[in-house]
Amino acid sequence: MEMPFVKKVGESLGRVGLTNERRALALLVMGFFTTFFLLLVLQAKDSLPEWFPAFTAMLSIYVIAFLGVAANWFWGRWVAVGLGSWGTTIAIWGMVSAREVVPALAFLGVTHAFIALMLMGKSMSVHYEGRTDWRARFKLDDDGVTRLGKSVTRAASSVPALVLFALAPRQDDGSAVLALAVVGIGALLLGRTISVVVLAVAAFGALGLAAFGTHGAFGMDGSGMSLVPLHATPALFGVYGGAALLAAISPFMGPISRFLRSR
Repeated sequence: MEMPFVKKVGESLGRVGLTNERRALALLVMGFFTTFFLLLVLQAKDSLPEWFPAFTAMLSIYVIAFLGVAANWFWGRWVAVGLGSWGTTIAIWGMVSAREVVPALAFLGVTHAFIALMLMGKSMSVHYEGRTDWRARFKLDDDGVTRLGKSVTRAASSVPALVLFALAPRQDDGSAVLALAVVGIGALLLGRTISVVVLAVAAFGALGLAAFGTHGAFGMDGSGMSLVPLHATPALFGVYGGAALLAAISPFMGPISRFLRSR
């Protein structure tokens, strides 16, 4: 879910500055994918109606990420970096599974790594989570901001995978899992403790469907028990989404554990 090499390069780039230029380049790439999914939505409405919900949801994700970065919303950088992490990881996973360089996947991976790279670094963070207004409103110190940032970034990276897992044709009905993930992220951004529980339920729901659903790695596919390798099944997106959500709640496990021990 996280890209250590890209993160290291991004932090080095962050010391250079050029925040406006880097933000413009990131927005350019996100604008490209926003236009791409808009065209897919317009095409799917008539010719591929079974894909219309998934394409519409993907379009919404890129629009929200674009607006978050462009408007300097405090969570905008986290969501965009999470989106970049998703595209890069899925592209690498897909090409490793296929054992070949697939041009479409390579393009997806490079462009999404570029988004994350352009938005990294302390010089960029001061325009988003580094602002004092929202910190004062949520009463967060530096450690609290760091925990929230890791959680939001990882949770945001799960959403595109869950969209494709839940809304693509011939999938198990994972719409409830997707809805829980979205609600959980919203509660997280509002500082609600219940978000950890909601995200955990969504995570285990996604992993359960990916493993034992109709099209899961070990589910019934109509001809007996399916033992197709996981990377060759649609369950890949469910596994990624569930794992990303579990990673999203992990920064809060330490504070929760300390709280429970003190009771």
